[in-house]
Amino acid sequence: MMVLSACAHGSEETSGNPQPEPELSFEELLDPSEAASEAAPEDPDRSYILNSRDMIRVAVYGHEDLSSRQRIDGNGRIRMSLIGTVDITGKTIRDAETLIEERYREERLLRNPEVTITVEEYSPRFVSVLGNVETPGRIEFPIEQNRLDIVDVISKAGGFNRVARSDRVRLIRVDEDGTDQTFTVNVQEIMQGRDREGKARVYVYPGDSIFVPERLF
Repeated sequence: MMVLSACAHGSEETSGNPQPEPELSFEELLDPSEAASEAAPEDPDRSYILNSRDMIRVAVYGHEDLSSRQRIDGNGRIRMSLIGTVDITGKTIRDAETLIEERYREERLLRNPEVTITVEEYSPRFVSVLGNVETPGRIEFPIEQNRLDIVDVISKAGGFNRVARSDRVRLIRVDEDGTDQTFTVNVQEIMQGRDREGKARVYVYPGDSIFVPERLF
């Protein structure tokens, strides 16, 4: 049974017999940091993954002069007094706090820093759903969630229309190096035989795009 395959953008043969798409397991499609557990985090606020354009307040306990309120820039960075630029995008709030504390210790500026980050304004995060669904467009992620089940996303877009080819749904994701990766997902098979324990799930992340092709008659 194969419900999912993948290929890099631009790698498809343009002449002769097309190369078969390699099969990809669900675990390979999942973000490794997210795939370990389906359980809700003990402290969802601290596990929120920071994004570019989030407005945050960074407080350094006992050092008001080092504290600041600022928006994460387009490259995922903030500027902190004395230590300069810190890259925090893609990190959880807890990890970003730890990173800043380590920087102050490494620079021998503070012996035992305590940093607290509060998100005051969340940047919008979307997945685009195009093609043969009832209401194509952008689906916004709830603030507390960093990923969504592809079946749930398609449902939020009104579900497949009558001409949709639900066994060849394309999921497009941009890697950190800017390369497009296209995954072909058999959503129809997932919906018919879903493993409720989570093994037969494919997740989408902010910035992903879903395209549902038309069925050929």
